[in-house]
Amino acid sequence: MTNKDRLLRFIAEILIIYRIAVNVMPAVNFYSISLINIGTFILLYMLILFRLGVISFFIHSIRALLVFLVSVVGLFSLLLRGESVINGVYEFFMNCLWPLMAAYVLSFKDYKFAKRILMYVLLAFFITCVTTSIGCILFEGASRHMSNADYVEAYKLEVSFYESINIASFTFIYSLVLLVPFILYMIRYYRKGRLFSILLLLIVTVTVILTEYTTALLLFFVSFSLYLLPYSRKNSIHPIYYLLILIAVICIVVYLPIALESVSHLFGEQVEERLSSMADLLKGEGVSNESDLAQRMDFWKKSIDIFSSNILFGNSQNVGGHSYILDNLAMYGLLGLLAMVISFTETYRQYVRMASKNVLYAYMLMAFILNLIQGAVNPIINFTIITFVLPIFVFFYQDMERKYLS
Repeated sequence: MTNKDRLLRFIAEILIIYRIAVNVMPAVNFYSISLINIGTFILLYMLILFRLGVISFFIHSIRALLVFLVSVVGLFSLLLRGESVINGVYEFFMNCLWPLMAAYVLSFKDYKFAKRILMYVLLAFFITCVTTSIGCILFEGASRHMSNADYVEAYKLEVSFYESINIASFTFIYSLVLLVPFILYMIRYYRKGRLFSILLLLIVTVTVILTEYTTALLLFFVSFSLYLLPYSRKNSIHPIYYLLILIAVICIVVYLPIALESVSHLFGEQVEERLSSMADLLKGEGVSNESDLAQRMDFWKKSIDIFSSNILFGNSQNVGGHSYILDNLAMYGLLGLLAMVISFTETYRQYVRMASKNVLYAYMLMAFILNLIQGAVNPIINFTIITFVLPIFVFFYQDMERKYLS
């Protein structure tokens, strides 16, 4: 590598760190300047193009487009309605930057470089977990107030303050849940970093509990089913173990109402109410019309009703707003369904299947499934972890496995 190449990679590394910090740390995003954000965005695209070359850059861009195809459908919908697409276009290219940055990092085939990028990501999550946990102790319900600011006027005044002291909202928490399978893998297989991984898991646990996002809490504990898999350094795990996990999940679902009732009192008031409502629903007793779960189900039903009455093209106005998958069905009809199928299929093909012959696969598959569940019950779906962290993680640990086995 020439001195020029080293300098360009150093600049790109600084810019990637900045993008990670803006995405993961609310305080950095709060104090960042729009002009700097746009400048780093453009410069990163230029550096990636220079490194990959025109043809490779084009191929990776098409792959990214397929992953974010729903956003493209959304942009066309805005154009047809005569609305501005400037913000949508910027958001689309910002999303596409994550898989392109991953392609840039992997193009060097440098174990140490990939490790540094992973450490930056984990450190950013660790810092935000600490500040968010402390913030939720000092300011009860802070994170939930941030997520409810669109619905409760009084909370809007609090959001800026919470962001300025690096308290994260639900987007961060649900991204955090997707990191859990990676952390569990590191604890089990990466001896050198095991202490840090255990510490990270502990602070993640505290953060998920204190922020009181019920779905995130449930998905967090679902991740631990991965420990039903045997410890193995072989390149794959026998399919019988996946069957055992499936049986375990079925047993959990059967006894879930009892479990939810038993543990609900261990958490905050909001989580307790939601867990109790879920238990009542699973037992067939129904839920109170005023409960949070009942309201959420009404939002889902609203999107389903809109889709059923506008199956072909959907209706982008007044959807439920509480499920990424159902809302896109309601907004774009069958075209939205096709876009989501292509998006999820490409995400699996490009970023999960790459580890199909490795013990990593079960952990990557868990992160992918958790992301789909989040998209089904929440208005967002997370591609940052899947398209950026996952491929770098797979490269780093496959390289580590090769060294171990050799």
